[in-house]
Amino acid sequence: LRKIEPFTQLRQEARDALTQASSSVQAATVTVTGARTLLADLEGMKRQFPQPRDQAALGRKAGVVSDRLLVDLKKKTK
Repeated sequence: LRKIEPFTQLRQEARDALTQASSSVQAATVTVTGARTLLADLEGMKRQFPQPRDQAALGRKAGVVSDRLLVDLKKKTK
């Protein structure tokens, strides 16, 4: 029995490692499934990025806002 004890312990550690590996594989499978679902949802969505005309308008608005901020900051720093 003393000679078998290390092998029994090794077998138990191997079972534990196999259980942990199986659990990790199962968690990874769930993650991959979720990622594939998300990708399918994103591919099915319409692109809602601004059109070039809208981008120009947004650029002008951003320029006006940044100019106002710069003027206000200059006043406050003086």
